[in-house]
Amino acid sequence: MYPSDRIMRDYLCWRQADCHINNMYNTCFWMLVQKGGMTEKEAEKRLKVSKRATQKDPGASHVRRRAGADGGTLSRDKNELLFSEYGINYNAIEDIFKKGSVVIRDRELIDVVDKAGKSSKRSRGVVRTLHCDIIKDAFWNSHPEILRGKLTGAQRKEERARQREVELAAEASAAAAISKDAER
Repeated sequence: MYPSDRIMRDYLCWRQADCHINNMYNTCFWMLVQKGGMTEKEAEKRLKVSKRATQKDPGASHVRRRAGADGGTLSRDKNELLFSEYGINYNAIEDIFKKGSVVIRDRELIDVVDKAGKSSKRSRGVVRTLHCDIIKDAFWNSHPEILRGKLTGAQRKEERARQREVELAAEASAAAAISKDAER
């Protein structure tokens, strides 16, 4: 039995969230070691909230609330550490590091010239590597075939319309280039 579309999407989104959590932790960790002069043990301790402290001290509930998914500090605390101590805006770090890589099979239009020399457009599959947010709906709405494999009739119609827009844009661009050349 194969997983449902929902389970597959949730799994992939979880992997991206995990990528973000690990990258943020490692970015902080290595900044503390390489630029902050801490040992690896000291950096690990700085990024971890003591579980014993929250269990022994009932007044330490604020510490428990601040614990992140990695059992340590929250993302906002790590963001603050990077910015205030090292001048790094984590949000400005390239998406490849924060979001990881997603490899998809996409379609692209190519120019084809037949034996008679007539030019036309054809659609072909192409593998693309993306570094984008797959947690939000926009990605899945743009690539419904990833989960479903095949497109519904309405999605095929949308895809044909999108391909036609690309064709028209390519034709307009070619016409503009010809016109520009003719002016010269």
